[in-house]
Amino acid sequence: MKNLFQIVLVAVCVLLRVNSLDAFVQKPDNDTYTLQPFDQPSDVPYFDVKMVNTASEFENLSRLNIQLKLVNDELQFITTKDKVFRADYEVKAVFFKEDGTRVDSVRWTDFAIAPNFDATKSTRITQFTSNSIDLPPAKYGFRIGLKDMETRRVSYREGTAKLRDFSASELAISDIWLIDSAAKTASIEEDSSVQKQKPSLIASFEIYHANSDSVRLSYEILDQRNQVIQNGAQRLANPDNTIRHQIAISKGSQVSQPQQMKLVIQDNGRSLEVDEPLQWGGSREPVKIADLEDAIEKLIYIAKDKELDELKEAEGEEQLTLFKEFWKKRDPTPNTEVNEYLQEYYLRINRANELFKDQSMDSAWRTDMGKVYVMLGPPDDIRRAGNYRNQYVDPFFRRYSTIVWDYFQLNRRVIFEYRGTNYRLANHHEVFDLLNGEMYF
Repeated sequence: MKNLFQIVLVAVCVLLRVNSLDAFVQKPDNDTYTLQPFDQPSDVPYFDVKMVNTASEFENLSRLNIQLKLVNDELQFITTKDKVFRADYEVKAVFFKEDGTRVDSVRWTDFAIAPNFDATKSTRITQFTSNSIDLPPAKYGFRIGLKDMETRRVSYREGTAKLRDFSASELAISDIWLIDSAAKTASIEEDSSVQKQKPSLIASFEIYHANSDSVRLSYEILDQRNQVIQNGAQRLANPDNTIRHQIAISKGSQVSQPQQMKLVIQDNGRSLEVDEPLQWGGSREPVKIADLEDAIEKLIYIAKDKELDELKEAEGEEQLTLFKEFWKKRDPTPNTEVNEYLQEYYLRINRANELFKDQSMDSAWRTDMGKVYVMLGPPDDIRRAGNYRNQYVDPFFRRYSTIVWDYFQLNRRVIFEYRGTNYRLANHHEVFDLLNGEMYF
């Protein structure tokens, strides 16, 4: 009888242990998509496709972010009245059920700008374009067509995409994807003079349904030989039940070509383990300067008064020449086709317009927050009161009047106070030297 009791007790303990492990460890299936090989005529534009699955803001739907990548040589450029070269193209993505029934589609247009004829034929300058679609969680077939608007040539890519259900309360994570934070569009390994100028890669992802105010994150980045080339651990704040986080991949790690990321997320007794390949991402796509006058106006943060006056007073070809000379002096890698400083400057302006549009719909880059973001880049840490809607600013929570940005590498702190209609720089005298000169890059 005693032996029977011991057997039952052991069985119960084993059962409890199994249930406990099931409750504490979740390994989501992150196999988002498959892509068929490119098998089409050589005279149609080749492009690559990546899919990233994240949560949707719409109930009972999941979001698929569609990212396309192609090089200039695949497009047909024409000369514009501004004496630059432009190529327009159209993308259409159609999604089907497994039985072939059409479900939904998304269509968009985009363009590429090249400063000279040689750049139009480059096989190293890369263009990114992206869009997203919200669909019920399921597995779909897709067909993506890219049309060159000048030649009317169309190429297609096909495959399958699986959208996960993020609506449940279980701890979950989106797909992980790579972003080139400097928006470099050329492969620089071919030029030995700039071997050390490696792109700054960022692994980006979102965490959903954390129960506590913060979660613990530990990670490892592995190379092709499955060797750990970078690791770390930290606590992440959970302000609004969605944690958006990025991990900068060090330049030393990039030499070893990061291929895989392992994450462990611990939240109030729950644990989520993820082991996922790293994907390139196009959310930081190259800037496209279509309006020279507007591009010159936006130089007010870094141009000297004399430089700006000369640019504004010049006309036609002379103005374009002066604009090119202005940026040539600031090109950190003059032997390459891409000016990384120019790219980063206008990308920060575009990003500032997105982040701070609640403060100024037309020119958010001109606000105090916009200027600091453009000149210094994203802060390393943000201290704020309340539950803010995004990670930089939410003027709807006006009773919390102070937001602090910390830049650890600069050993500086930037303080903003809410005054009237937007956030104003409160300690200008402490950061004056950083905001009056060249962009920190």
